[in-house]
Amino acid sequence: MIFKISKWGHGAAIRLPAAVMAGLDAQIGDVLIGTLGDNSLTLKAGPRIPSDQRKALAAYLQKAQSEGKTTLTEVLEDLQNDIAKQKEDQPDD
Repeated sequence: MIFKISKWGHGAAIRLPAAVMAGLDAQIGDVLIGTLGDNSLTLKAGPRIPSDQRKALAAYLQKAQSEGKTTLTEVLEDLQNDIAKQKEDQPDD
């Protein structure tokens, strides 16, 4: 398949045709995991996020980006730390 890189805001985007979305069993709002190789990009379907949690995740990612976090590893480490802190703050039953 051939994909065209288009301008999108201050960045760039690749449009995924319906056939690609179907092949990935992906829906709008789903996460794709990308791996960079030698002059290549491999995309795989990521974990499916329930629709009621997508807005919260989008807000969290936007916050992380505004704090200068640029890699998935940084964002996931931050998220894991936040989850651990929330568990510590919860009273024991």
